[in-house]
Amino acid sequence: VSGAQKELAAQIRAPCYGLALGPDAEECTSVEELASAYASAIAEMQPTAPYLVCGTSVVGCVIAHAVANHFMESGASCGLILVDGCVSPPSVPLHDTTWYGMFYLLKEIGNLSSSIGEFVDFIQGAGSPANQLKFLTSFKPTDPQVSLTSWETAVYATLDRAASLKRIGVEPSSTSHTFSGPTALIVPRDRLGQALATASASHCDGDVVNLLLDSRHSEALL
Repeated sequence: VSGAQKELAAQIRAPCYGLALGPDAEECTSVEELASAYASAIAEMQPTAPYLVCGTSVVGCVIAHAVANHFMESGASCGLILVDGCVSPPSVPLHDTTWYGMFYLLKEIGNLSSSIGEFVDFIQGAGSPANQLKFLTSFKPTDPQVSLTSWETAVYATLDRAASLKRIGVEPSSTSHTFSGPTALIVPRDRLGQALATASASHCDGDVVNLLLDSRHSEALL
C-alpha cells in the first residue's frame, strides 16, 4: 500500500484498511478469485456492512469494482470510489501494467518527475532489459540509507507483482458485471479523464458522481 494511499486514509474519519497484492495472489487464477479473497479479508476486519471500496489507478480500479460487485451479489450494501482508472476499455489506449507499477514506484520513493507517457517512452527506448534496469536505477532515491541492493529488490518486487497481475488478467476488460451501488469517479479534468469516466460509468448503473481534478493521469492520487 503506497504512502499516498495512507495519506488519503489519514484524512478520512472512518476506519480504513489497505489491501496489497501478496504472495497468496499466486493461487488466484482470475480477477473474480482475487476479488473474493480481498472481500474475505475485508469482512474479517469488518464483519458487517455497509462497505466503501476504493481503487486507485487502472489496476486498482478493476479490482475494486470486482470486490464491490462481490459484496453486492452477497447482499451487502457497498459504495465504490474509482480514482484515476477505469473498469472497461476506454476510447484511448492505456499503458502496460508493468509500466504503471514502475512509474508509481519511481514517482513516490524515487526522484522521477516526468509524466507516465514520457516515462514509458524513455524506458521502451532503453531497449534491452539490462539497459532498462540501468535506466530505472538512475532514479534511485538520493537517501544514503537506501542501498543499491534494497533499491533493486524493490524494483524486482514491483516487476513480479506486475507479472502476477498480468497472469491473473487484471486490466480493463469488457466485463459483464455492472455495479448497482453508489459510485464516485475521480478523474483528471481532461480528454483522458473523460474517457476513463465514460468507460467506467457504463458498468456502474447506480448513483454516479464525477469528481474532476486539475491533475494529469497517474498523478491524481499523488
